[in-house]
Amino acid sequence: MKLDKANSLLVLAAIAALVTAFLQRESFEPAATTGTVGDLPPVTSEGVRPDYRTSTGAMLEQEQVLLAELQQDFTPEELAGVFNPPTLEELLQPADSGASDHFATASFQYDRGWAEFVDSLDLGPEDARLVRDIWIESRARHHELAAALGRALSGDGLHEDVSTLADAQTEVENRLVSRLSQILSPEQMTAYFDHEEQLLMDNLAFLEAYQEEMIDKGHSGLISAADDNDLPTVQAYLASGADPNRLTADGEGAIHEAARNNNTKILQALIDAGADVNLAEPGSRSALMKAALFGSTDAVRMLVEAGAEVEYLPDPGRPLSNALSDAAVNGHTEIVRVLLDAGADATGSVGEFALVNAIEFGDHEMERMLLEAGAPDRGSMVDRSRIFRNLGRRLGLVD
Repeated sequence: MKLDKANSLLVLAAIAALVTAFLQRESFEPAATTGTVGDLPPVTSEGVRPDYRTSTGAMLEQEQVLLAELQQDFTPEELAGVFNPPTLEELLQPADSGASDHFATASFQYDRGWAEFVDSLDLGPEDARLVRDIWIESRARHHELAAALGRALSGDGLHEDVSTLADAQTEVENRLVSRLSQILSPEQMTAYFDHEEQLLMDNLAFLEAYQEEMIDKGHSGLISAADDNDLPTVQAYLASGADPNRLTADGEGAIHEAARNNNTKILQALIDAGADVNLAEPGSRSALMKAALFGSTDAVRMLVEAGAEVEYLPDPGRPLSNALSDAAVNGHTEIVRVLLDAGADATGSVGEFALVNAIEFGDHEMERMLLEAGAPDRGSMVDRSRIFRNLGRRLGLVD
């Protein structure tokens, strides 16, 4: 059965973009901080910063020991990254924040799906090169228009006319066919179309199988809509009776997606529809923990007001992982304040862990709040973190 090529390509591009976005999402876990050192008052004198590659004479003994340990594992150039690790927000940023390289993407797709086919046509070297260049140029333009169409449909502040963009994609496809027909014989053009359709059918089959796999794992339209920040679709699913407490096999629900995205409108719609603010599978983060981890301050406030359990611990075997530690380990000072005001306990190991992170971030406001809330101030982790921070100051690597 022949497909409407323009519509099929549009659908395929949209589904592929969603699949890519889902596959690229990663889970970030707070790292445990360990170490044992003797009691040591914080270093308060600044003095002259030594060249840490040649002199440690101005350092206290514990600082010299720590520096020696670090120098065994890191080069002088790498030490700056040790004392200034990336935040979660920085880790989530794309490696290249510039424009997408559509030509590189098209070249990859050509080599993967078309190079062998074009070789089979027994074209001369010049014609084969022209076919390759024409196809890559056309496909790169197609990707550019698909990206613009995606932005227009998602409402990212751009106002390209959707129908105009769709027409432009069709024009690109027609121009490709016209240019190729000047090089390929009618028989070769027929083979080209057959190969193109086979690739399209193969990709659609893959995406359908992937969709079925996601459904088998518990994903639903409501969860996807919440992940996409699509309030009207969320409302439509809820109005039709979708379960706001459905969880995937990975312990993800619509309320977790809304919390992570800091989308309070979707969050409120879910709560109004009966979503459990403490919904979580054993071993998985609650919505409040998601919001705390990703710095979603407004979502944290809304969840706390709705009765979210601030002391929820998903895994007893990991006693340092709760909402307070998730916020502190990523430097979310205001969320730490909200959680402490809501009754989060800072007097035990979680408070000590949070204090360690505040010190290592150099976040004096968070450090002050945690100490006032009773965070242990003389544990070995805290002592080591102060030595670490003071060492960074002496080396001129932190303020």
